[in-house]
Amino acid sequence: MDNRTTDLQPWLDYFKLLQTYERNGYLEVMPDKHEAFVTQAALLTLLGTDETTLAEDLADRQQMLTATTDFLLRIRGYAGFKSREGEQYLKSNFALHIVKDNPPHDLLSTVLLTQKPGWFGRRKEHVEVISYADNGK
Repeated sequence: MDNRTTDLQPWLDYFKLLQTYERNGYLEVMPDKHEAFVTQAALLTLLGTDETTLAEDLADRQQMLTATTDFLLRIRGYAGFKSREGEQYLKSNFALHIVKDNPPHDLLSTVLLTQKPGWFGRRKEHVEVISYADNGK
């Protein structure tokens, strides 16, 4: 393959996987609102982990944040693909809401991806995690 071309097949395969998650109700992407909802089980599956490993990874918060950030960037790319806005969509803020697996799908946490000014006019991605406590429920 030529060095100047990019193989988009891995992205297209991943987008097809995400479409399957959407059809089955594990993922809801709303490109016009710049947000998505994903069930906790689907997120763990897409991250390639399970609840036991997740609990261990939470001890290494930076590692878990990095894995979630990579997933968030992919979901934002998928939302941009669905919106048909192109590169401009990727310059906007984006929110990923993680919800419980069973209805009524209560919120567990929200991961916000915002753009911050960086050096020499470049934009820098900033990730913020908001957790919602059960408050003993």
